[in-house]
Amino acid sequence: MNHYSLDYNAKLSYYLSETSSIKLFAYNTFDEFRFPLYSEEAIPIVKWNNQIYKATYNGQWGEIRKYHISILFITYKPR
Repeated sequence: MNHYSLDYNAKLSYYLSETSSIKLFAYNTFDEFRFPLYSEEAIPIVKWNNQIYKATYNGQWGEIRKYHISILFITYKPR
């Protein structure tokens, strides 16, 4: 059985001030398992796609209170 995959991830951080920042994260993968035949082609058996996207705001309120706000989006798609 052969496994093929294509993955990427990206991360971006932007600092608004000394105490606050915005961070973005993206991850995507395409995976496929194939059953080899005696010819040059292979039959796809299982295929799927995963995606994760996240946005985070980090800040500080006053001297001590720090906070983090995140939005997360996750998908799984059989193809």
